[in-house]
Parts: sequence; C-alpha cells; structure tokens
Amino acid sequence: MSSVTVSTKGQIVLPAEVRRTLGIVGGSRLEVTVIGNEVVLKPVRGDPVQPRDCVSTIPNTAGPLSVERMDELLDQAFVRNAKP
Repeated sequence: MSSVTVSTKGQIVLPAEVRRTLGIVGGSRLEVTVIGNEVVLKPVRGDPVQPRDCVSTIPNTAGPLSVERMDELLDQAFVRNAKP
C-alpha cells in the first residue's frame, strides 16, 4: 500500500504503479466517493480517447522547451480540447 500527500490546493499525485495498473493517464476522470471514513477513487469509463482528440499544437516559443514544460502545455491543450 502506498500513501500520498494532499497539497494545500487539495491535490494528490497517484503513484505511477497505480496509474499504470488502472490505465489512468492525463485527462482521465475519476469518480470520488466517501464511504464511512474512506475516500474511494474509481476511474470513470466512457468512450475511449480517440487519437484525433489528443492532437494539438504547442505555441511557438523562443528557445527549447523542457520536458516538464512540454507536458504542462500538452495537458493544458488536452483539457481545452476535452469533450464534456
């Protein structure tokens, strides 16, 4: 069993092994339920993500981008293009 720390904004980071096991990727939705004194997270299964939904452009910037910055920009684009 692993533990996570809740940020001051109420955010947590799921361990990579948990994400891999459950197929949770950036943009995945989780259902949050409270049962007694436990918080239960379950992946929301819907239509699979289509490759066309992941296509986006990253704004042209001066100089190279770090991997972290690329991930951040791609996450922002995914959220912008996500269908409700």
